[in-house]
Amino acid sequence: MREKLLVSIPFHFAPERIGYFKRAALCYLQTYINYNVSLAVDTNSEQGADAILLTLNDFRDKITISIHNSLEHPHHLTWAHRRRFVNEINNYDFFMYAEDDIHVPYESFTNYIHNFSILWPNYIPGFIRLVKKSGTYRVSDFPRETVLRKWQIIRRQNKIFYPLEFPYHGFWIMPQKQLKKAINNEFIKIKGEKESKIILCREWAASFPMWQLKKKAVVELNKDYHVSSNCYSYHLPEKIPGVNDNYGYLKPEEILVNIV
Repeated sequence: MREKLLVSIPFHFAPERIGYFKRAALCYLQTYINYNVSLAVDTNSEQGADAILLTLNDFRDKITISIHNSLEHPHHLTWAHRRRFVNEINNYDFFMYAEDDIHVPYESFTNYIHNFSILWPNYIPGFIRLVKKSGTYRVSDFPRETVLRKWQIIRRQNKIFYPLEFPYHGFWIMPQKQLKKAINNEFIKIKGEKESKIILCREWAASFPMWQLKKKAVVELNKDYHVSSNCYSYHLPEKIPGVNDNYGYLKPEEILVNIV
């Protein structure tokens, strides 16, 4: 029997973004072949719900849509998944929250599940987020190279891992057992408002294991001490809102340099 995965995505309706949402959603619904995937979408309007159903017409039996049209702030939509996870905690083996323009390849997901089992509770597996710029994939969240220091390398079961200086990637994943233990009253409490006048609200929502559980994210390295391609995720638009030109110029193999 295939294990059950609940993927939750917030989609604040905008016609120009439906294409990114479709690509992300179809990744989970079509390519995660060894999992029984259910997709839960939180949107802000009836128009958004109609667009989702039209876009994913062939998968209606796998999709649940919730409309939130009385939010105090648009960014609060990113927190709607938390109550759903609490309510569904006994019904799924794995839980995943992802922004609506993030593509997490199947190979990255399966590698994460394996690495989680050998790293938890000291660490969680990490990712880098790539964006395609002028036909070349660049790392979106790194403003500079990071010196790779041997003393920071972590070894588990013939694999090597390394903590990144800029680990944000726009989604989080946890197995049922560990998430059930981690859920408390703070889990559904919206974060980011007092800290930065709502600006970081969405980032808090996408960073539960790192920011709220305080788990250090570590990426798997290949034999050349570069980030393994199994740790790649993709931001589908070429431009990330709020990210300036100091980001997105490094290739994946350029972010770790000068082993010392």
